[in-house]
Amino acid sequence: MLGEEKYAIFSLLTGLLVWCSAVDFGIGTGLQNYISECRAKNKSYDAYIKSALHLSFIAIIFFIALFYIFSGVISAKYLSSFHEVLQDKTRMLFFTSCLVFSSIGIGAIAYKILFAELVGWKANLLNALSYMIGMLGLLYIYYRGISVDIKLSLIVLYLPVGMI
Repeated sequence: MLGEEKYAIFSLLTGLLVWCSAVDFGIGTGLQNYISECRAKNKSYDAYIKSALHLSFIAIIFFIALFYIFSGVISAKYLSSFHEVLQDKTRMLFFTSCLVFSSIGIGAIAYKILFAELVGWKANLLNALSYMIGMLGLLYIYYRGISVDIKLSLIVLYLPVGMI
């Protein structure tokens, strides 16, 4: 579907998933702890969820700006071996990948809320379903013979994970 060199680029960009997951600044883990504590004391934790949403919104805006500013410099180094294949598309590809993977990091906050509410099975089910949707999207593209580039492949596979 992508070919050997483009798949290598796809793999390198997928490696950014772990780094971009840090965009939540630990908000999800902290929120999970506060919710668990409030549940143990039979207190409302709605204010914590609202605060986490506000903080995560600020974090994502901050990182979007940061990724936009530094994508050119970082992508030139990170994808330097593939300059001929990408033909000056490294910056936008890197930026798009970071946006998609950041949405997964922010979306993980919802999973932490579900775990804190002792319905972690729902979080795991949603996560598995979202990856299945992405994989089905790629299979659809493959079997329909639709020509795709690296960016579209990343979006089709990982955006459902970030949106759920």
